[in-house]
Amino acid sequence: MASEASQTMSLKILVEKEKNRIVFVEANKDFVDVLFSFLTIPIATIFGLTREHSLEWEFGCLNNLYETLEKFDEDFLSSEHKGILLRPRCATDIYCRNLKVLKLLKCSLASRTPFSDSILEPPFSKTEPMINYGQYEPRMMNLSQRDVDTRNKDEKINLKLFINRSNNRVLYAEVEENFVNLLFSFLLVPIGYIIKECPYLSFMGCLGNLRKSVQDLDVNKFFKSEEMKAILLDPKLAPGTSYNNKLIGIEEVVNLSSSLLTIVVSISLSADTFILQTLRLLVASLVSRSALTDAFVRKETKQET
Repeated sequence: MASEASQTMSLKILVEKEKNRIVFVEANKDFVDVLFSFLTIPIATIFGLTREHSLEWEFGCLNNLYETLEKFDEDFLSSEHKGILLRPRCATDIYCRNLKVLKLLKCSLASRTPFSDSILEPPFSKTEPMINYGQYEPRMMNLSQRDVDTRNKDEKINLKLFINRSNNRVLYAEVEENFVNLLFSFLLVPIGYIIKECPYLSFMGCLGNLRKSVQDLDVNKFFKSEEMKAILLDPKLAPGTSYNNKLIGIEEVVNLSSSLLTIVVSISLSADTFILQTLRLLVASLVSRSALTDAFVRKETKQET
């Protein structure tokens, strides 16, 4: 393992001096493997690695979720389970501990020119993350083709949202343990899964292009098997780490109580239509600092207008 971690990968880079940007890169198979492996990395792993190297990285409000989990006392969560959430298993962890690889991963998430931004000396590319805060809809999917676990069909997740009536924003939420478990499970989701389910999201930098490159590669020429390609295109959670081994469905029951400052919305998440709303909350968590508002409140306002 140590020899693998210290392995050197050489790149040939063509730089446009006038604009100080990389035009193209020649790389060997090992480096391409590392690039493709970015699609399988869980969100929490990226947080952990960037902190190890003192790199700043923000991902919507999931930074807050990660920091909250770090502060959890053992009265609420065992150190073993806490470790699984903070540092989920990842086959590519050994490569991403390399600072240069980690910087490339970080830039790939936010920039359209990750090689220029991670390799060249300043001035770096001025490309900014392109985030559309008004869209949180996952792609349309055929639910009948989904492998949805219905063993807990009667289980419900209840939320009570306290909403500021003046600006229609969630002030805080009262939730049960199962909803907290669902939120923390977001940290285990591989980046490639989010790109697959929400391909329109441009905040992912250039990783959408990376996934398309994998899609376009011939299985017989570039992969050992179809399964190897499928791992990159449809990455899975590590065994034993998914929330109830399923994405659940959502059904909303709204009750309003009058108040000068706030309204209270009670939402009941059941097993029938939960996939779409869970993905909406996940995506809102990735791009917004007010995920509950954008996932559960603003979409309702938009439908009424």
